[in-house]
Amino acid sequence: MHFQGVIKKMISEFDSPVRYYLNFEEDMLCMNQLLNKEIKIKSIGYQCLSCSSDIEIYRQGYCKNCFFEVPQAADWIIKPELSKAHLNIEERDLNYEKEIQLQPHIVYLANTGNIKVGVTRKSQTPYRWIDQGAHQAIEILEVPNRYLAGIAEISIKKYISDKKPTLLDGKPNPDNIIKFAKKLIGCPYRWGGKSSLGFDCSGLVQTVFLAAGISLPRDTWQQSDYFIKNKIEGKDSYPGDLHFFGTKNKVTHVGISTGGFGIIHCQGWVKEEVVIHNEYGFNKSLADIYLHSCSIRLNFIA
Repeated sequence: MHFQGVIKKMISEFDSPVRYYLNFEEDMLCMNQLLNKEIKIKSIGYQCLSCSSDIEIYRQGYCKNCFFEVPQAADWIIKPELSKAHLNIEERDLNYEKEIQLQPHIVYLANTGNIKVGVTRKSQTPYRWIDQGAHQAIEILEVPNRYLAGIAEISIKKYISDKKPTLLDGKPNPDNIIKFAKKLIGCPYRWGGKSSLGFDCSGLVQTVFLAAGISLPRDTWQQSDYFIKNKIEGKDSYPGDLHFFGTKNKVTHVGISTGGFGIIHCQGWVKEEVVIHNEYGFNKSLADIYLHSCSIRLNFIA
């Protein structure tokens, strides 16, 4: 079999077992039939999910221009409490924002290894939990719009939250973090990905840390928030520490420090680079949007 197309979020079917499909426009590939089989994936270029340009993907499947323009990548997607359509206030596209925000939403608890509270549109249950890899979930509240769901989520997080990283098995070894990260170099980018079939930047960090015995939250801004009290100078970072990037203090990218301003991250594919001038492998686009660095040792290493 040979398939070619843009890798997008998989389609899931609620069945026993759950079925996953890759949609290649004119072809549909059932991923379940590939279990225990050898496959090859080759990256042949980029295609923005919005404008279809071949510019390098910036985040979430979009080129940089589209990421900061399309409503599908607006802040309220990740932080529902920022929704404003119920006030008739436009952020990027009011018609789209009303369509998504002004419909029934569910606040839920899901077990993905840690109990977490989350928000989804009522029409997306149970698929949201399937996408997260949850093996248990329960609806705890239904509200008429996304804003109210976000406010409820914030309140519940005071009591049930995944904000504190959890050490799963003994003390982490930063050498293991880097060794595992290097094994993933060359894996392609995939929005929402957390496997060798593809990673996004925070999915790579979460996967690598989990292999080292540390459970971290999923999204880049969450990972920054959880370590924000451990901010250090980037030049002083040790292997396994984290570098964060973004614009106007909005965190949009994360990478694992290899020491100083060396970094292993996923941008297009998993790669090893540096974000300091006049060094081999210098990534200027990241250096221009560097925000801060955080130590993991203050949490886990005595």
